[in-house]
Amino acid sequence: MNRAEIATRIIKTLLSIAFFCGLVWVLFGENSYIRNALLERLHVDIWPSVLALVAFASVNIILSALTSLFPENFKVNLVGSSLRYLSAILLLFYFPYESLKIHIIRQYVPTLVALIIGIYAARLGGLLKGFVGFAVSGVGLVISLLSLSFLIASVLPIFSTTMLSVTAGVLLAYTLSALKFAGNESIKELGEYFSQKLPLFGFIGFIIGLYTIIRGFLLSFILQPLILSLTELVFLSVATALIIGGLFSHFNKKQLEAFIREEWKKHELKETIVLSGDASFLAEAVEDFVTRKEKSKFITHVVSVLVQLGVPLRNVAEVVHEIEAYDDEPLPMFAFGWYKKIIEKRNINRRIEFIKNISEKLKQNIEGGVSSALKYADIQQEMQ
Repeated sequence: MNRAEIATRIIKTLLSIAFFCGLVWVLFGENSYIRNALLERLHVDIWPSVLALVAFASVNIILSALTSLFPENFKVNLVGSSLRYLSAILLLFYFPYESLKIHIIRQYVPTLVALIIGIYAARLGGLLKGFVGFAVSGVGLVISLLSLSFLIASVLPIFSTTMLSVTAGVLLAYTLSALKFAGNESIKELGEYFSQKLPLFGFIGFIIGLYTIIRGFLLSFILQPLILSLTELVFLSVATALIIGGLFSHFNKKQLEAFIREEWKKHELKETIVLSGDASFLAEAVEDFVTRKEKSKFITHVVSVLVQLGVPLRNVAEVVHEIEAYDDEPLPMFAFGWYKKIIEKRNINRRIEFIKNISEKLKQNIEGGVSSALKYADIQQEMQ
């Protein structure tokens, strides 16, 4: 960054501070309507609070400007971020609550400070790499969630159990997401799954916590409490079976892979495909895409054909982008093996239809003078 840019940033920072101070004076100055018509009637001394907020905002504006001068410098950004969080903590401790007659908030200051520290640690972990960053983020997540739970429980005691359930769900998922650092590929996939599903586990915890609140009301309305207990037992049994079945199918992928190969064998290439002069390569590319969703060979073949036949690069890029953007119906991690087979069967059909559509686009992109060099591949489904 050159001197002119640095000078511009400094001037902008000073102007921002001046504008902010001017706005505060207009709103809360000696002759302002808010101060004379409202605050003095309430017998509230606003200036100590305003000065504290002005100091906090000015410090943050200056820190933001300094860190923007060195956007790629990790240490500068770390120090700037740390000082911003520190200024927020100091504001909470030294804010003149009494002058605004809101001194009741002071009892929540330690919890709010813990919440800020937790958020800071969680964000700091995001800047660090590997397991160290994961562990630091985890500590921050624990502190922030527990602080938030305690804060909500203090204000709304009825939701204390619900918040603890949410916290437990998120922390359980985050702990299990540590499996992504394992060496085994299947275990690593489990860790990635839990890492992506933190909000889902928090929502499940919320539902469980909410149910514990309304369960007492349900028991008072149900004539036979045993019915509710049996319903809970059935639900718990199904959930347990689903988890066990999902784990079993996840760690026994060979069964699912064998099923996919058998489904592919039920389809036949009715016509030999000769697009790039290598029919065996295309057959292998199609099989890789249908059975393993491997796109690289299929894209290579399509690009080779279109380029050889002089198709404009813009049209080539459109077809390639469509292939790259293709996605399957998601396969759930925790599901019975038979349900995963149903989804994979649908995905095979979708991939075959997709290949047919791409083949049609190839024919449309090739001009009539060269289209005779293409023998269109018609993949016909013969499901039993």
